[in-house]
Amino acid sequence: MTFAPEWLTGSPNLVTSNPIYLWVYLVFFNGLWVVIPLILLYESWCDMQSETPAGKKSPTVKTAAKLSSPPKQSRYNLRKRD
Repeated sequence: MTFAPEWLTGSPNLVTSNPIYLWVYLVFFNGLWVVIPLILLYESWCDMQSETPAGKKSPTVKTAAKLSSPPKQSRYNLRKRD
């Protein structure tokens, strides 16, 4: 087995005398499980920060209604039913 907890507990089934097993299997492949999610979390955080700038409040319903132009004609020609 090549898991970090087995390395920390000193499992006899984990061979760490061979540098390939230690650095490639134990460190590199288990490190991927840490590095890749951290990169994805960082990118997601940056995207969220760019979408919602600090200090700028989103407009309320009343404010958005005042700022918006008259409604455009729908391209689907829908009518209200009575």
